[in-house]
Amino acid sequence: MNTDESRSVSRPNVRLFELPGESGEASPVSISLRSFQELGILELQHLERWISSTPDVLGEPLLIITNQFAGFDRTRERSDILALDSRGNLVVVELKRDESGSRQDLQALRYAAYSSTLTLDDLLDIYVATDDARRQVPSRTSSCGPVSGLSRATG
Repeated sequence: MNTDESRSVSRPNVRLFELPGESGEASPVSISLRSFQELGILELQHLERWISSTPDVLGEPLLIITNQFAGFDRTRERSDILALDSRGNLVVVELKRDESGSRQDLQALRYAAYSSTLTLDDLLDIYVATDDARRQVPSRTSSCGPVSGLSRATG
């Protein structure tokens, strides 16, 4: 096989199996791999909504601040999800449903750089605006419950 052919061969680095029944005696059955694209799964309508509703799938508890944040200075770019981890660190989540190019990591780094200027007050305001839009909460103080334990950043 020449070099060009070997680059086009895609091998999954993870295989998934199902154990039918509840006895634990069954043999594992391989689950066929299909791409999100093949399944008709879209980034915004499906992946982002799923992760926002169950952020623990990312491997740690996260408080979702907002989705599709477009409030960066001097750009119209939008980050998929902004969240806070349990230590109060900002987490920028950029989703891709496929291998759409080699600049994916640069996009996430740009969003992290843009987000580095956000203060805790900014994040609280964004969270409240997002939460108010979702739940019709009347005030900032009534909406800050999940983040009220965080100390305000200084400097």
